Amino acid sequence: MAKIIADRSQFIVIGAWNPAILQGEWLTKEFPDITPSPLNVEIDIQTNNIRFDFDDFYLSPSSNRLAFIPKNDLNENTLSRMSVLAKGIYQRLVFTPISAAGSNFFFQLDKDEEFSSEEVEKVPVIKNLPNNLVDASLTFRSIKHTLSKSDFNTNIIYEIKGQERSLIINFEHSNSQNIMEKAAEFLIDNFNCANNLAESLIVRN
Repeated sequence: MAKIIADRSQFIVIGAWNPAILQGEWLTKEFPDITPSPLNVEIDIQTNNIRFDFDDFYLSPSSNRLAFIPKNDLNENTLSRMSVLAKGIYQRLVFTPISAAGSNFFFQLDKDEEFSSEEVEKVPVIKNLPNNLVDASLTFRSIKHTLSKSDFNTNIIYEIKGQERSLIINFEHSNSQNIMEKAAEFLIDNFNCANNLAESLIVRN
């Protein structure tokens, strides 16, 4: 079965955050039941941002987003702890302008798996290419399907690179005054929905 990649499956909140507030001392004071002691601080080598180590996940704050990033294992217990911290931050910093919040779940398919949709698997024929691209190889394909409701979108993204296949399922919450709190409350439900979708969208070849 396709493997869900923990550190590429994140809970993201876009907003005008103040990293000067979101520091280790404040987190330890406000969330003593969930914050490790001591709270270790690291530098994310990919983004160069600081991140706080909550044992099973990282919290990475910057001026325009908060990222809650699972570490080695993605399960309901980790997501529950992430949700508690996210809702707590929202309740204490309720006047922070927030534009969007959502979760991403990244699945890496095994070598003997493919997508169940024939249309997704079908290699497209690109016509009328300029002469200098006629002999070029198609090395990467990405297809996105968006399912919309009044207050959130579900994005299903199929990626094919050579023999590698990835499935990204993204839940975007919007059109709500308490976007962050609502998205955090749905985090476990979205995780289970993503797993169910992956089971129906991926087959053994």
